[in-house]
Amino acid sequence: MDPKPPTDRVLLAPAADGSTTVRLPSRRSWPRVDDQLVEPETRQEIVRGRTVIAAPAKAPHAERHYELDYILRGSMAPGYIGATDLLTRAGP
Repeated sequence: MDPKPPTDRVLLAPAADGSTTVRLPSRRSWPRVDDQLVEPETRQEIVRGRTVIAAPAKAPHAERHYELDYILRGSMAPGYIGATDLLTRAGP
């Protein structure tokens, strides 16, 4: 298991200016896990701290999503529930 990175910085690929770390805000200013950061049922997403409008998928991409959903649903263990395009977040 990899050790956890320090909580005050995140390592990224080098930027154009050569910098590789980003300072995160203090934990006290982070939203709670169940706080909604964007308006539900809209195309809003947050990418690197900025609200953006996500474009709908074009046919080839949307068709692959549909096929993947079909395959994954048949592979799920009993008792599990899957979701597609669920409004969620992976971190602060």
